[in-house]
Amino acid sequence: MTVQDKVLSKTLEIKNGKLLRKVEDIFAIEKLIKILKEKGYIGSTVIDTQIFSQEENLVEHEILKYIIHSGEYTESMAYDVNLQSLKMALDLVDEGVFAYDLLPHNFTFHNGKWFLYDFDSFQLKPEKVITEIRGFFKIIFSNYEILRLISRKELGHYYLTRYRIEDIIHLIPLHRWLYLFLNQTICNILFKTKQYKLVYKYINNLFKKYSKKHKKNYYNYQNNNDYTYINNEIKQNNISSIFCVGETSAKWAIDSKFTGIKAQKLVYIDNYDICDAYYNYIITTERKDIIPSVLYPLVDEKEIKEEYKYRALYDSYAQERFYSDVVMYLESEINESIIEKLAIFTKEILIIKNSDKHIDQLKKIFANVEITNDYLIAKNKIEEKIPVANKPYEDGNRGPDAHRQTWEVQKIIKSKRITKN
Repeated sequence: MTVQDKVLSKTLEIKNGKLLRKVEDIFAIEKLIKILKEKGYIGSTVIDTQIFSQEENLVEHEILKYIIHSGEYTESMAYDVNLQSLKMALDLVDEGVFAYDLLPHNFTFHNGKWFLYDFDSFQLKPEKVITEIRGFFKIIFSNYEILRLISRKELGHYYLTRYRIEDIIHLIPLHRWLYLFLNQTICNILFKTKQYKLVYKYINNLFKKYSKKHKKNYYNYQNNNDYTYINNEIKQNNISSIFCVGETSAKWAIDSKFTGIKAQKLVYIDNYDICDAYYNYIITTERKDIIPSVLYPLVDEKEIKEEYKYRALYDSYAQERFYSDVVMYLESEINESIIEKLAIFTKEILIIKNSDKHIDQLKKIFANVEITNDYLIAKNKIEEKIPVANKPYEDGNRGPDAHRQTWEVQKIIKSKRITKN
């Protein structure tokens, strides 16, 4: 699939099919790459990175097909990301590499592992270790405190968001705020006394305390459906990416391993508990071809009605991110609105559960609609248009957003209290 040229930030752009980043010190990056390669991280759990131009201070990164954001993680996903980032920080500090932004919003799930796609999370100098301390307390530990009050589902995309310590005192009990503040102060003292490895160790021990109650549930995979027709259709075409929407499609994604379909699959399950269990199943079975997520509208969230099922289908940023060769939706519950949105995500083929009343709608979008007893397979879009987000995605983990997001979460907490009463 062709990668469109695009300016992503002041220092990052896609140009001529390459993801290029402008850096300040190209020789420091060279040294970082060498260390990370020797430790086995590059290409495995850290994005493949190489020097593109010393003269222009440019590095080239691998381009990933699907990236999910931290507001779309389940609790088990967040636990695994934090576990991995702390292990990496402790491992690299002995090599003179200091983690300062190894935080969930810089990771995505890729090739069966949590994968750091923001290479600019390390430095060879320790000055920014304070940023790692702030990140863990303002994003990770603060969110653990919030989850004592409301559920992961109720937080929506405000999960793993950033809080200011002076604001979060308005959200959690005073004694819990004091616990956060005291521990952050200890880490700050360790930093000021240049005990950097102790900083990472202290954060790691605190993470273990917060995570003691975390128990993983695993998906009970049972599948009695016959997908022969779908599998044959996919095998006949040069398919590299499949967007699977709904739990039935998620089951097909598991089953695809046994039919030789190796295409990358993004699975969207619109239920946090089911997706969490499904993710744990994917991890334990070491599947490298499936990326599970509870997607969330990250750009058009306020414009999309709350009562819509699969709300992310209506989000222009999701449409841009997950544009795929094939889109599969095998749930019985479907309507014209969902079909219209599903069609935006597919480049070549849309597969849905057979429903006679939707054949005419599909024929207005696709030149070829094949009908079987169980499925409708639509191909050859009449008007091909690559989706583009209505507005740019703004990373909600940036400092300037912390104050606003704190009050948004406060509204959610207050709403729950009113409902309870």
